[in-house]
Amino acid sequence: MQIAEGLNYVFGAAGHTAFLDQLWNPDIAWPARRRCILAIPHLYKNVLERAADGVGGCAYMLWDSIAYDYYCGNRDPDKQPEDARVQDTMLEALKGMLASDHPETQRGALHGLGHLSHRDSARAIRTFLSSDRNLDGAVRTYAGEVLEGYFQ
Repeated sequence: MQIAEGLNYVFGAAGHTAFLDQLWNPDIAWPARRRCILAIPHLYKNVLERAADGVGGCAYMLWDSIAYDYYCGNRDPDKQPEDARVQDTMLEALKGMLASDHPETQRGALHGLGHLSHRDSARAIRTFLSSDRNLDGAVRTYAGEVLEGYFQ
């Protein structure tokens, strides 16, 4: 449970200014921000997938906190170059997470792709679904729901 509390602090409301807002801060060098975004999937592989229990919905909701500003219109990648650059890198990170064999990592990525509202989110999900991998039935169903806009 402490893992979930820590991640909810960093990625939630308490850490928004200290951490999340910095992903879009042009005063911070882009390579550092890009590395940070691309490191988020490592939290799944090295922490969340290994936690026996006690992470609750953290794996599922983590990208919700990160990408939600695109979904609700607070970020505009069509008009703001930083918003576009960050969104593209988030898509890259989420697509990488879909390659995981862990169903909760896949569900977290699918949920994030829904909130990211990237022009290629649906394509990434369709590619995931059309792969020859043996996908968990619940994950496959959820991917279809995300494509239909049901991912809250």
